[in-house]
Amino acid sequence: MTITPQNTPSHLTLIEAIYEHSINNPERLAYGCISSEGTIQSALTYRDLISRSENVAAELLRLCDPGDRAMLLFHGGNEFIVSFLGSLIAGVIPVPGYPVRVPASSAQPARNFARLVPIISNAGPKVALTTRPVVDRRAELSAAEPVFSTLKWIAVEEIPDQRLGSRPQVAGTDLAFLQYTSGSTSLPKGVMVSHNNLVSVLRDMNASWPNDDSSVMITWAPVFHDMGLIHGILFPLYFGFPVYTLSAASVLQQPKRWLDAITRLGGTHSSGPNFIFDLCLKRISEHEVRDLNLSTLSACLTGAEAVRHKTLLQFREAFALGGLRPDAIQPGYGLAEFTLTVSGVDVGSTPRTVHLDAAACEQGRVVLRNAENGAGTRSFVNCGWTHVGSDIRIVEPKSRRECQPFEIGEIWVSGDNLTQGYWGNAEATEETMRARLIDGSGPYLRTGDLGFVIDRGLYIAGRLKDLIIIRGRNLYPHDIEATVEESLPEVRVGRCCAFSIEREEGEALVIVAEVDRVQRHTFDADEVFARLREEISVRHEAELFDAVFVRTGTFPLTSSGKAQRQRARQEYLDGTLQAIARIRKPEPAGDSSLNELYQGRVAEVRAQLNGYISKKLSLPAEKLSTSQSFQRLGLDSFSMIEMVLDLEEFTGQPLETSIVFEHPSIEELSAYVARVQLASQTSVATLLSSP
Repeated sequence: MTITPQNTPSHLTLIEAIYEHSINNPERLAYGCISSEGTIQSALTYRDLISRSENVAAELLRLCDPGDRAMLLFHGGNEFIVSFLGSLIAGVIPVPGYPVRVPASSAQPARNFARLVPIISNAGPKVALTTRPVVDRRAELSAAEPVFSTLKWIAVEEIPDQRLGSRPQVAGTDLAFLQYTSGSTSLPKGVMVSHNNLVSVLRDMNASWPNDDSSVMITWAPVFHDMGLIHGILFPLYFGFPVYTLSAASVLQQPKRWLDAITRLGGTHSSGPNFIFDLCLKRISEHEVRDLNLSTLSACLTGAEAVRHKTLLQFREAFALGGLRPDAIQPGYGLAEFTLTVSGVDVGSTPRTVHLDAAACEQGRVVLRNAENGAGTRSFVNCGWTHVGSDIRIVEPKSRRECQPFEIGEIWVSGDNLTQGYWGNAEATEETMRARLIDGSGPYLRTGDLGFVIDRGLYIAGRLKDLIIIRGRNLYPHDIEATVEESLPEVRVGRCCAFSIEREEGEALVIVAEVDRVQRHTFDADEVFARLREEISVRHEAELFDAVFVRTGTFPLTSSGKAQRQRARQEYLDGTLQAIARIRKPEPAGDSSLNELYQGRVAEVRAQLNGYISKKLSLPAEKLSTSQSFQRLGLDSFSMIEMVLDLEEFTGQPLETSIVFEHPSIEELSAYVARVQLASQTSVATLLSSP
């Protein structure tokens, strides 16, 4: 099937386009939600969408003035989209935030709210739009973090039908919403997206991934992430074709649910980062692939992280059995500061892969090779080009001179997709979004990403800040991470990062990875580390200083599921990674005394915990398993909190009661408390030599 674009709407705002759809096609499905069982659990026509959004707008105008901010706290669903559009109608600036997860038992505090604190502090919203279960926990949230007490809370599903008076006039230059960055390299910043920016990027997407009357979007990316919001939801709503959403959690648990939805609903458009394609390869059998019908899928964007040639190749081959077209997946590149999209590969085009000399890459030069050739070659996938006349430059970041052809440099870009700056952060706006070349031309957005251009095709080489320089060679973290994931099935897909630390001898390579849940019971640390050392040495000619495997579910991720290299590095330096196995280059003998001190502290804390639990449960201490969770041993929440207070008195060290949920066994809690004790007495550099 070949998709040809519909006539591009001339609307100045997203809301104008949706109002027109509600008049011309009021009964057409606009937005549907798919349950984990695969059924359509709720749906909104364009008439419903406008009606419910106007109810939200009327409620907001009772409490807010145009220009005020509204915090949106949802996993997704009907309540999210009517809240977002209702805010736009009211002239209130929506701020998509992370959902507050409400536990089944009220014995535990509401989770995941700590990420919201810097966003609320920066954005200064007047209201919080969410659901009744979250509203009911507002007192708990306010007690935990006072910033929550400044909000007026609205349970969106309870807003009654009400008449909306005159709508505030909205200009294209007005702010549409604040998109907070995921915080993969720094604290989240509020990107100011105008209505003009939004319409520009939606037209840009339609040039790469056009739609027609048969188009159907299937999306699962989180709504607080720019790919999930703008590409997954706003793009189809602007052009008037239906979008069906699945929860990210259900897809990550069983990725076949995503492909089942495409099969059942005739999905033509979708998206996902590289790791979801890897996950499908790992979790979906050949027999299951044969039950799929992916022949309708023709415009599937992949981006948000490094696009790997090997992943795309294997996915195309494996899922061709399910009818997948070889050109169905199109890489793209972008970031929140450019309203999501800088470049994209056109529908119907199979993206080109180039193979470069690895040694030349390390010196910032592009030297083409004819074919992939092991350790001496690096492969890069074309991420397309601009369709709206954006100005893309490759720049030497220190001198700010434009690079010569076949040089690797920082990607700078300008155009109509360039957003208005960071909310309340003029300094960061000036530094990142107002950059000028040495000749004074600009302003440009400094993306912080390294890349190069061949034949009007943009190729991404890595993050400037994450670049690893060892013995004068430039090593790119995502290349090393790809090696780890490809050579170690024990590593969970998307849960691996490589970085460097400073030592007297220079930079040293460290890898942090999470053990796959299925592999954790058969994990052989010695064999895995031997394999890892060999692969890193052969493929990258680098020496591995340290590798740490962490407990399942504890790897540092951004809100959108990307690895947080900087946070992982900091946790490594702080000694707070929840390690289950690690390897380290031998340290000088003088450090052994600290290791002995650490082991002694662990033994002391372990004995104290054994004594407390033995007495509490009337069990002999030798019968207690140090690896079982406290709950499995039989402690309730009150006893666990009492145990932490007992430890606090024993160690003389202030401890948060939440550590029993983060380190839920005798062994894990003993190791954590011992590290905390040593950290209060020892420098971070010295701590690195403790296990």
